[in-house]
Amino acid sequence: MKKRKAVGEVIAVALLLVVTAAVMTVVISYSNDQIFSERQTATEAIEKSRKRIQELVSLIGISANSGSMSVELLNYGKEIITVEKVMVDGTPTPFSIQKSDGTPVGTTLPVKELVNLQMPTTGKTVQILTTAGNLFDFSA
Repeated sequence: MKKRKAVGEVIAVALLLVVTAAVMTVVISYSNDQIFSERQTATEAIEKSRKRIQELVSLIGISANSGSMSVELLNYGKEIITVEKVMVDGTPTPFSIQKSDGTPVGTTLPVKELVNLQMPTTGKTVQILTTAGNLFDFSA
């Protein structure tokens, strides 16, 4: 009887060790995933911050006529800026961007070139959100 009890205790301890090892494996694996994901996130945050610092835009002028607005801008930063969204008085609006000679440039603000941002609406403020996360706010 004592022998059976001892064998039962050994089996119970062995099962406890197996369960503990399995749980620890899952916990360590999850921890490694978390550490890796946070490291990746920090790297991405540094890169995004670097891009945001290099985005510099100057307002040259704003004009409004017959229900539309034109905003003349100069990107004097170091990189081409991609515009994600344009808002007039906080409301998203369609937009187009052209060089001063009328050549369309898509959604970008080229470096050291005057561009016109055209919108089919008017308002008091124009906000430009870039893909790097900068928000430029200009008042008419």
